[in-house]
This record gives sequence, C-alpha cells and structure tokens, in this order.
Amino acid sequence: MNLRQIEAFRAVMVAGTVTQAGAMLHISQPAVSRLIGDLERAIHFKLFDRKRGRLVPTTEGKSLFREVEKAFVGMDHIADAAQAIGALRRGHLSIVAIPILAHGFLPHIIAEFFKRYPDVSIHLETVQSTPTVVEWIASQQYDLGLGVLPVEDPAITARQFSRRKALCVLPAGHRLASKPAVHAADLDGEYFISMQKGSVFRFRVDEMFEKAGVRRKLRVETSTRQAACDMVAVGIGIAIVGPLFARDVTERHVILRPFEPAIFLEHGVLFPAFNPPSLVTERFAELIVKYTDRHFPNDR
Repeated sequence: MNLRQIEAFRAVMVAGTVTQAGAMLHISQPAVSRLIGDLERAIHFKLFDRKRGRLVPTTEGKSLFREVEKAFVGMDHIADAAQAIGALRRGHLSIVAIPILAHGFLPHIIAEFFKRYPDVSIHLETVQSTPTVVEWIASQQYDLGLGVLPVEDPAITARQFSRRKALCVLPAGHRLASKPAVHAADLDGEYFISMQKGSVFRFRVDEMFEKAGVRRKLRVETSTRQAACDMVAVGIGIAIVGPLFARDVTERHVILRPFEPAIFLEHGVLFPAFNPPSLVTERFAELIVKYTDRHFPNDR
C-alpha cells in the first residue's frame, strides 16, 4: 500500500467516478483503475463493487474512507502550516544585541518587520559586550546577533551593515561647540567620559590619544553610549562615542561634532556558522541592511 493508491481511492470516493478521479489526479482512467486494484490486493478486501460500469463503495470501503479522510485533514493542516511558514505568517526569532543597537536602533527595525510579518514573534536580549553576543550566537542560543566588527571566530558568520565614524559629544555651550569638527588636540586637559575597558572601541580611542600625546582627565567610565551622552548633557565631561543610532540624541541637550582623526566603527549581523539561518532570520537581516542604508548611510 502506498500514498498514490490511497489518493486514487480517495479521489474515486470524492468524485464518484473513475473518470472524474483521473481528472482530479491528472492521470488516465486506466491508471486510476490500476491503482485501486493494487490497493485492494494489498489490503486483501474489496473497496468497490463493479455494477454496470460504475464503482460502488463496499461497507469496508466506506469505513476505510472515513479513516483516510482523517489522515487527509491532517495532511491539509500540514500543507497549510508549510505555506504559512514559507510566507512568514508564523515563526519565532531570537536576537541578542549590544545596547546601542538594542535600544536606539532595533525597535525601529522590529516595528517595520511586524508591518510585513505581523504573526512572527521576537525575543530580544541585550548584553553589554560584543564578545558575549559572539559567545551566545556561537553556542546557537540565539538566531541572530548584532555587535561590533571584526569578529574572528570560526563558529560565527558576520555580515557588515554599518561603517561609520565616531563622534565627539559636547555639553551645550561648550567652548568647542562652534567648531565644525573636534580634533584630538582640542581635548587636551578636558574632563573625559570613557567607554568601558576591554572593548575594541575603548582600545582604539585610548590608542589614538596616546599617539597624539593628548592628556585627558578621565572622570567616568561607563558601559553604554546612552549613559555617556546623558553625563555629557549635565556637564560631567566630554565623550567620544561610536556612531549613534538613537533618534532622541538631540533631546539629551548635547552637541555632536565629527571627530578627527577619524575612528571608524563597524557593526554587523552575526549568525551561527554551522546552522543555516531560517527564512525569518534571513528576512530580518535583509531588513537591517536596507533600513541602515536608508537612514544611516556609511561614512567614507
């Protein structure tokens, strides 16, 4: 007994004739008759009586049809589920991201994603550092991660979506606010708010000031750019931060200026290297790239 034989049996029961059953299955009338005969031999009882050229279901045939219908209802459900998954009408996506992307950037991406795929659910986790993002993605705890590049881990596949310059954050009314760009030498002797130690960005900033021979008065160290901007706003010091994605930075009462020499920061989408991304994951990653190109174009 095989599925094609069952399909032929069901088609005859539904259509009422072998001819119509053949049309439903896109096969010839003799092919339907042959499939029915093969099925009867396989199950060792008659499904139809042959009367005046017509197939009339036997009692056993009617009983089997009831069971077949139950199975086909399940098959229809599976087909509907497959179609829904393929059309992203259902599914789940788990994301882990560093704060600057989780707080000021991803909410806009998620809102746009839900306009297209309203029935997909999302779990977003925020962690303080890219190494943690890498660890969780490499161990396949999450589908997709967002962090700072480069990432050198064979268990990770990375796609860059942003390459932009760092910014100098000044309090309103600061003496440097009138300058079109702030240079490293301008910050000699200034109170400074640093990002946390151990990050790639902190290393680049410290290295640049050291090479320039500029001495800052390190006052506060913080793990988030939002916190750094808030502290600049109340006059605690000046900060150099990576490219901001938050739209409310102007409401923090700070002034942003380009910083020279340029410090570039790249952000990327991270995937487990040995687990191909799902359709949901791919669509979300594509949206990140399109949204960034539209709202936050890369610097030269």
